Amino acid sequence: LTAAAPAAPPTFRPDVAAILTAHCTKCHGGDAPKGGLDLRTRAAAVKGGKTGPAVAPGSIRDSLLWTRVATDSMP
Repeated sequence: LTAAAPAAPPTFRPDVAAILTAHCTKCHGGDAPKGGLDLRTRAAAVKGGKTGPAVAPGSIRDSLLWTRVATDSMP
């Protein structure tokens, strides 16, 4: 038996962007994103909206987006 190669870490495009496009950018994208949060690009997600940065690269615990999704505060 040979060990499988470790999976590459996810990248914003295409991995994360596909999920955000399917579930988030209807409200958090376009000309007037809710809460000023635009999730169409990595830079915009890191910048965040009215409540601050939505994601903290490298730290899931510091990611407001992850916290909101994990606690069912967002779809």
